Amino acid sequence: MGDSPKDLTCRFFDAWVNPNVEELGSFFAQDAVWVVGPQGVRHGAHSIAAEITAQLTAVGGVTVDLVSQLSAGRTVMVEHHSGKPKS
Repeated sequence: MGDSPKDLTCRFFDAWVNPNVEELGSFFAQDAVWVVGPQGVRHGAHSIAAEITAQLTAVGGVTVDLVSQLSAGRTVMVEHHSGKPKS
């Protein structure tokens, strides 16, 4: 049995504090597709993780506090607050 949706979501957001491509890539399937509005489409776990890592690194990492979460099957929706990591 894998992680619950809540546990998996928390681990994903925890990885945003000190982002690295390998760790973030582990959250995506190799054939994943991520649509980032005007920034275009990323294909594959490594490409998606590289983009997320670049964005998070540019701002010095991000902390995420989950407020609420809903999940049904493979769909997860979260309400969260994000901010700069505490030094």
